[in-house]
Amino acid sequence: MGAIQILLAEQQPLIAAGLKYFIAEQETFTICGEAGNRDDLFTLLKNLQPRLLIIAHDTLPGFRVSDFAEIQQIAPDTNILAISSKVEKNEILQVAGSGVIGFLTRECSYNEIINAIRATAGGEKFYCGKILDILTEKQSPAMALPGPDQLTSREIQIIRCITEGQSTKEIADNLNLSMHTINAYRKSILQKMEVRSPAELAVRAIKMGIINI
Repeated sequence: MGAIQILLAEQQPLIAAGLKYFIAEQETFTICGEAGNRDDLFTLLKNLQPRLLIIAHDTLPGFRVSDFAEIQQIAPDTNILAISSKVEKNEILQVAGSGVIGFLTRECSYNEIINAIRATAGGEKFYCGKILDILTEKQSPAMALPGPDQLTSREIQIIRCITEGQSTKEIADNLNLSMHTINAYRKSILQKMEVRSPAELAVRAIKMGIINI
């Protein structure tokens, strides 16, 4: 099996060089092309059909968030990992709702970058810690606590696994997800439910009718 093909779309040479260095250290990945603007990106996507696109979308000349939909049309098997310098919640939600399954900021650590590349190349969602912190901000005290209808079906499934005493590895194996993805879900769940431990989560889940005793 050959190395996973990665297309890199990044205008800033220093950041592009850093990403290429990280990727070169991984034997299972190879960069098949580089784009410095929107037109080059779409030409390379059509010709190369890479497994993974790593794109600094908010600094790439000519690129708009709406272009993510076109990427899915011309390269439907290409997974997208976005790197953003903007960390506003509305911007993150807009990008996340456009077919992007991996999301990093420019402040991410080496380990987060490598884990994001591996997960996104495999079709798994990966949001770095800073992105998750923004997306799972605690509600103000005046707002109501979330109900079951505010939790995703996957979050409810994981809540039940946690309250059954399953470890992160067991949950990941059973749901065919990465441990990082499960840890991200756990963090989101704890913040949404405003609890700090599995025991508190179990009590809250019982009160909400998510689990029965």
